[in-house]
Amino acid sequence: LVANNLKCIEYMFADCTQLKTAPVFNTLNSDSTAGMFQNCVSLTSVPLYDTTNCVKFDYMFDNCISLTEVPLFDTSNMISARYMFNMCGKVATLPDFDLGNLRIGTGMFRKCSTVKTIPNYNLGNLIIGSKMFGGCTNIRTTPNFNFDKLINASEMFYACYALSSVPAYSLPEIMNMEAMFIGCSALTAVPSFSGCNRLTSLAAIFENCRALTSVELFNTTNVTNADRMFKDCISLQSIPKFDFSSVESAYRMFKSCELLMLEPSDYNFDNVVNASEMFYSCTKFGSNGITKFSLPNATNCTHALDGTGVTTITELYLPKCSVASWLFSFCTKLTKIDKITLSVITDASRMFANCTALVSIPIFSTAALTNANAMFYNCPVLAINFSSFNFTNVVNASYMLFGCKALTQLDTLNLLKQLIGKQC
Repeated sequence: LVANNLKCIEYMFADCTQLKTAPVFNTLNSDSTAGMFQNCVSLTSVPLYDTTNCVKFDYMFDNCISLTEVPLFDTSNMISARYMFNMCGKVATLPDFDLGNLRIGTGMFRKCSTVKTIPNYNLGNLIIGSKMFGGCTNIRTTPNFNFDKLINASEMFYACYALSSVPAYSLPEIMNMEAMFIGCSALTAVPSFSGCNRLTSLAAIFENCRALTSVELFNTTNVTNADRMFKDCISLQSIPKFDFSSVESAYRMFKSCELLMLEPSDYNFDNVVNASEMFYSCTKFGSNGITKFSLPNATNCTHALDGTGVTTITELYLPKCSVASWLFSFCTKLTKIDKITLSVITDASRMFANCTALVSIPIFSTAALTNANAMFYNCPVLAINFSSFNFTNVVNASYMLFGCKALTQLDTLNLLKQLIGKQC
């Protein structure tokens, strides 16, 4: 191909699905190769183009699923390489590119599933590394990259199924580590990352890391989002005393951590607003009893302790919680709670459903309660003096006492006096 003065070659051969071998031509004057061979699904080889002046390589070989080799292009001026080799699943070896000026690496090597080793790239200027190595299912470890300027590492190593260890990265500017290691099912231990002073989100960072047994302490002082942080870490038995004092959302934070044992009062959850499913299905959690479960600012605690192994709770402190539906549902080993603070609860549907060992509960404020659907469903040994509670605003009481075999006639009469005239 005779073309000596081309400057703009972006998407030049994109969607040429029958192209197998890329033509040779002069690219010296081009400053961008973005999308040049995007979706060239039959492409197997490319020549060594002169990319000396190129700064933008976005989508250059995106979805080139038949490509097997990549030349060592001059990338010394590369600034952006978004999805450059995305879905290049037959490229087994990554060239030792010069990435010293790279700022944006989003999805650069995403789903390069045959690659086993990542070169020790210079990533000292990388700012956005989201999904950069995500889906590289055969890499087992990574170099200790220079991440001095990295701000966004969301999903950076997601679904790297063979990744078993990572180095102790220094992350002085990091703000977002959402889902950074999600689905890394072979990862067994996480070292202490240094820096992290600006870190605000750890949502799903270790979700579904099913072999993870050890996590070392790192700075979480400013983290506000911890949704699904350890969800499905089924081998994790304990965590260090992270500073969770700024966390506002803890949705599914520890869900299905089947072996996890911790005392909630050892951690500061004072700013958590959303605690729904926080410890859902943590089957060993609380099996030695809980001293204090305190979420002073939580408004939503639905399923928070559902299916846990909790046996006793000395104090439950949820003064701002309005939604406590399914809170203790299927806590089949729970026998007693000594003190409950629930001042503004409106929804207690299935709150104690299937608490088959629960004998009694203390008095707590139910004046604002409107939904008591199946609240004590199948609590066969529970005895309650309803005259001490206020259920006068309850609208839905369907299945409220279903299967409560230990209740006396007097107990039920006291409840009916309060519900009289309500639609059940």
